Amino acid sequence: MLPLSKNRPQTLDLYWRGPFSWPAIKTNRDLTTLENSHHALSCGVYLWAVEYLDKYLIYAAGQTLRRFITRFFEHTKAHKEGFFTVFDMEEMKQGKRKEIWHGFFTRKHPVEKVQEFKERYEEIQEAIAVQLATFRVFVAPMEPDTRLLKRTESAIMNILYNSPPPASEIPDRGMSLSGRWENEEPVLVRNVGNYNFHGLPEEFEI
Repeated sequence: MLPLSKNRPQTLDLYWRGPFSWPAIKTNRDLTTLENSHHALSCGVYLWAVEYLDKYLIYAAGQTLRRFITRFFEHTKAHKEGFFTVFDMEEMKQGKRKEIWHGFFTRKHPVEKVQEFKERYEEIQEAIAVQLATFRVFVAPMEPDTRLLKRTESAIMNILYNSPPPASEIPDRGMSLSGRWENEEPVLVRNVGNYNFHGLPEEFEI
């Protein structure tokens, strides 16, 4: 990271690593699973994406101060408990958003949704398995700086929300995001490595 200058923002290089397959999920043997990468023990920002038109279409960005592998095992558990939205992944690979199950997203679950989840449990679990096997994971190791992590996650999601379709149509809305505060200096982020993502520019400000 470069020192602050009056003429330019501080600069942060994101070295994207991947694609990896979701940890502990049987998938394409040509892909390294996240847990078998030494990057799994780092913290930083990450992406869940699918292959689309020779690039990657991002469903979600996230950030963690803990090891990536720890966070992803938590995400696996949350998926299986119905927290996240579950999609028709064949449709997503065509750039289309088609929900099979709309996630709970909160700890307080409406009674009617709990009942639906129970009634459709096997169907939803099968779709979750397909979803996790289809996702391609990218990680960008960073220093454990809470604000930079949250600002980067927020910027990526807001860029996607304001991108042309289908990049803007795939992500869920309503994430708890924390962008740059008024008293914080801007930071110029540069994507390095495999940043061949729909809707995400080579450089952006956080």
